[in-house]
Amino acid sequence: MQSDDGMSKQGLASRGFTVVILILRLGVGGLIFEAGLSKFLEGFSASGFLNNSTGPFSDFFNSLAAYTGVFNILIPWAEVLIGSAIILGILVRFASFWGAVEVFTFYLAVLPPQQGWINNQILYVLASITLMFSGAGYFLGLDFFGIGLEKRQHWLRFLLG
Repeated sequence: MQSDDGMSKQGLASRGFTVVILILRLGVGGLIFEAGLSKFLEGFSASGFLNNSTGPFSDFFNSLAAYTGVFNILIPWAEVLIGSAIILGILVRFASFWGAVEVFTFYLAVLPPQQGWINNQILYVLASITLMFSGAGYFLGLDFFGIGLEKRQHWLRFLLG
C-alpha cells in the first residue's frame, strides 16, 4: 500500500521500529554504562549489598560477602563493558543477556522489593530481553558488519543481534 508521497506504510513502520529500538538500545546501554562508570568514580563496595540482602535468597547473597573483593572489581567492569557493547551495537544479544542476568540478580537480593514487584529493575530486565530478541545490534550498530559471518557461522547468532 502506497501513501501519497510514494512510501509504503510497512516501510514507515519498519523505520519507526528501527528508530525506537535504536533509542531503547542507546538508553539501556547508557544507563548500564553510567552505573558502572559511577561505581568506578565513586568507589564501590559490594559488601553492603551482599550483607544487607533480604528474602528467600539472603543466605546465598550473605555467603557471597566473603568474595566482596572480587565483586568490587567484577560488577563495575561488567556494567561498563555491557553498557559499551549495547551502545556500540556489538555483541548486543550476548551483552543484553548478561545485563538482564545482572539486574535480575540485584532484584532477587532484596525480596520483597521495597518499590513494588514491578520496579525499575524489572523494566531494565524487560528492556534487555527486548534488545536480545529484536536484532538491535543490526540497527546502526557494529553487529551489522557481522551479518555475513553469522550466515557462515550459525553459532554467532547467539552473540550478535
